[in-house]
Amino acid sequence: MAKPFPDPASARAPSALPTVTLLAPVYQEHRFIEALCEALDRQTWPPDRLEVLFLDGGSTDGTREYLTARRFACAARVVDNPGRLQVHALNLGLGLASGDFVLRWDAHAEYASDYLARCVALLEEEPGVVDCGGTARAVGYDFGSGVVADLLRSPLGVGGATFRTASARTDADTVFPGAFRRSVLLDAGGWDDRFAVAEDMELSVRLRRRTGGRIVVDPAIRVSYYPRNTAAGLARQYARFGLYRLRLARLYPEALRLSHVPAVLLLPAVVAGLAAGLALVFAAGWPWGWIGLLPIPVYAIYAFAASASVARGRGEGARAYWRRVAFGMPCLAAMHFAWSAGAFAGLLFSGKKWRTPMGAGGATAPGPQAQAR
Repeated sequence: MAKPFPDPASARAPSALPTVTLLAPVYQEHRFIEALCEALDRQTWPPDRLEVLFLDGGSTDGTREYLTARRFACAARVVDNPGRLQVHALNLGLGLASGDFVLRWDAHAEYASDYLARCVALLEEEPGVVDCGGTARAVGYDFGSGVVADLLRSPLGVGGATFRTASARTDADTVFPGAFRRSVLLDAGGWDDRFAVAEDMELSVRLRRRTGGRIVVDPAIRVSYYPRNTAAGLARQYARFGLYRLRLARLYPEALRLSHVPAVLLLPAVVAGLAAGLALVFAAGWPWGWIGLLPIPVYAIYAFAASASVARGRGEGARAYWRRVAFGMPCLAAMHFAWSAGAFAGLLFSGKKWRTPMGAGGATAPGPQAQAR
């Protein structure tokens, strides 16, 4: 549990505090936008030292109208994001930001009232830190997202990434959602807009290379996020995660670790086993060829055991328990196999533009100032 954290104004006069800009990419956020704005209202950071830029990718569900009509204690602007993607919004916002510090304010998330104050305090206390955030805890907003959140919080689900599991302040590969000195971001050229997803990971690797700085996760910075709530939605999301992780590794080999290798090979290994087994059975008449089908029941047993273990922690009745297990198994498979498919595609089909890191050797990803004009 986080220790009590005082209102920053109690330690320094508001006029002596640095200014903060929040970058809030939004698109079709009718489900989340009110809670996001209420979290902004609850921040302990003085409103006159804060600005928020809502970067709208063309919402048609009332998100923009809600933001335009709402009153904020701090300076707030709604800005068109013609590129629609989150990375375009971030670069556009960085070009318009005026704060000493720039923090991401992602829409599908919950923030503690001292979130801004703690992020700024960490960056000021440790000058060697170039990016920081809190332990990313998945939380559900309905049945489906609740099951997925339980899986994401379990090492049986998607592993033990530091930014998800840290129980004390520590270095990490990346953080959610990210807090920076504006000068550091501008010097780096902003986010690499080749990355439709995983732009945060790319920036983390590049910042470490350029500055030698640290990426730090601190569980005292309390933030949660809302995951997808269907297996189909997870499959689409994780296929892109896998694809862009391998593209990131083509630019920065250190981004791919030994622990990623089994995940990359999961789907190809299963497909190869099936193909070999069927060929041996039907072409060669070898009955032992059915052994090639073993990965399917083995994985099914794993998915069942993982989903059952996670659902058991809920302490609900038998009907609710089995419903969670039945929903969790395809969600887990969607995450694992879609990530593997995307990663394998990234390994095979990433073209020349994924050979040169941003800012090296003439890479063409435009910086925030170019996008803001």
